[in-house]
Amino acid sequence: MPELPVSDDNATANEFFFELTALTSATFWSPVPDPVDDGMVITVGVRLVPCDAAGSNNCPAPFGQRFAASMNNVSFEPATRLSLLQAFFDKVDGIYTNDFPDEPPEKFDYTNQALGTVENHPIHLHGYDFHILAQGVGNYDPQRDVTNYNLKNPQIRNTVAVPIGGWAAIRFRANNPGMWFIHCHLEVDMPWGLSAAFAVENGPTPSTSLPPPPPNLRQC
Repeated sequence: MPELPVSDDNATANEFFFELTALTSATFWSPVPDPVDDGMVITVGVRLVPCDAAGSNNCPAPFGQRFAASMNNVSFEPATRLSLLQAFFDKVDGIYTNDFPDEPPEKFDYTNQALGTVENHPIHLHGYDFHILAQGVGNYDPQRDVTNYNLKNPQIRNTVAVPIGGWAAIRFRANNPGMWFIHCHLEVDMPWGLSAAFAVENGPTPSTSLPPPPPNLRQC
């Protein structure tokens, strides 16, 4: 049997899955959307935050604190009064905000292991398949890394493995209206707040518009 790489040989693993491509003759292949109308840079992180009085008995983190995860320094808080989708459809204010930043509020060396522990994050997007244009290790550089994008035959997936201390670039066409989660698929990270949601507006035709709920839809 061939000798396999050790389990923590990240360089070998990265060299393999960074080069994966798609079969463009497949039935459901679609070309990469181009041009791009809007772009976002999203960083993920975990930090310690103080426990409030109600949560004082559930503070498993060091120093009597709790963990909070975020995207662009924003931790997701689940809606309790109304679902995000219903608030989106009925245009109800006060359930969610539209001020999620398109870029990190503060720029620094995000992948510097001296600043904290780095790990991989499988990021999953509901409602869409996307093209994985490129992946890399270290901080993403828009001038340098865009030249390595695979716009010819990239993978099409709904989950991307952002490598340890690295980045991934994806692209999709927002043609499915509704409220769609994007979140980390590590179960421990979701209750910490490593989630967000894309609010995709209706298109110009009935087939690109969100239909009303069926009359027999059960209410929570």
